[in-house]
Amino acid sequence: MSKKQSTKQQLTLTITCGDDDTTKQAAEFIQGQLTSHLKGLKVNVHAIPFNSMLSKVSSGDFQLNLTSWSMDFADPSQALTILTSTSNSNMGHYHSATFDQAMQAADGKDALNPTARYQDLLKAEKIAMHDQAVTPLYEGRSQLLVKSKLKGVVTNEFSGAMDYRTAYIK
Repeated sequence: MSKKQSTKQQLTLTITCGDDDTTKQAAEFIQGQLTSHLKGLKVNVHAIPFNSMLSKVSSGDFQLNLTSWSMDFADPSQALTILTSTSNSNMGHYHSATFDQAMQAADGKDALNPTARYQDLLKAEKIAMHDQAVTPLYEGRSQLLVKSKLKGVVTNEFSGAMDYRTAYIK
């Protein structure tokens, strides 16, 4: 609903988030951006310990939730699966039959056909973004420069995590 469609001139929303410095600062930034750009909007930040936040959000006791999700392997299904209706990680309680069908096709009938599977995942992603199931804000990767003398560092090309167990100087 747009502001023109609403009869309310004032609206107050609360962002529930973890109380670690990074998350709280991100929530406060979002709070500032929203309130400075949307007249009549007041945004509160409710920063609480992570486990408490998970409990509140899991039970549906929130208006907006700021959290992060990191990927373990390079496949879009990992991020998309959390939005399926039956996922325990579906904190927003998002439900879309067409989204679920696309994910079922990707994991079922098209699982061994990379082209068809990719199209199923793309369809699911488009549905979720159209429905605004989640709002991706930023990619939390960082770039590092490594001196050329350092050898044997294993880098996860997807997550960017570096493993120095086999590193040596040459």
